[in-house]
Amino acid sequence: MLKFDNGALKINKSTINVADLVTKVVNDCNAKYTNKNIDASVVNLPSVNINTDGIRLSQILENLLTNAFKYTEQGSITVDVSTNQSHHSSYLHIKISDTGIGIDKEKQKIIFQPFVRIENGTSLIPGSGMGLAIVEGIVKAMDGKISVISEPGKGSIFTVSIPVEINSNDSMTNSSPIERHGRLL
Repeated sequence: MLKFDNGALKINKSTINVADLVTKVVNDCNAKYTNKNIDASVVNLPSVNINTDGIRLSQILENLLTNAFKYTEQGSITVDVSTNQSHHSSYLHIKISDTGIGIDKEKQKIIFQPFVRIENGTSLIPGSGMGLAIVEGIVKAMDGKISVISEPGKGSIFTVSIPVEINSNDSMTNSSPIERHGRLL
């Protein structure tokens, strides 16, 4: 059983800018996997400040993107980020889609358990099989949900939804990520 299953994982909330955090993680992963000749691209990126654990959110993104790069030989990886706010709650939604090898239905049932590995033909992708178990543990510690939709040979879509506090009185909401960062991959 993972250590955070018993509530040992501490969530330290602070104000972070969604666009800044996502842009940094995506750029870092693109730089790390330049040999793959695939870049992760961001198709939607709200420039809003939220209260959440930025370190844990970065871990979630990095683990999901790392898997997308590992299991995608050609095609694309996209990151779609959105927020929604109602009277009672606000959520951050992150969807990472790839055109990788995909996951069959039976493996999807156990993919978030520790040490579960996905085979790529006859060879095994490097790793411990802990990445998705860690992601799920962090997401649960943040009171969120994670799901996967996948089909072998067509790719996977991982969706994370985490409750957050959106800072609506923020001047950052009016500027686009491109205005602040100069470019968006």
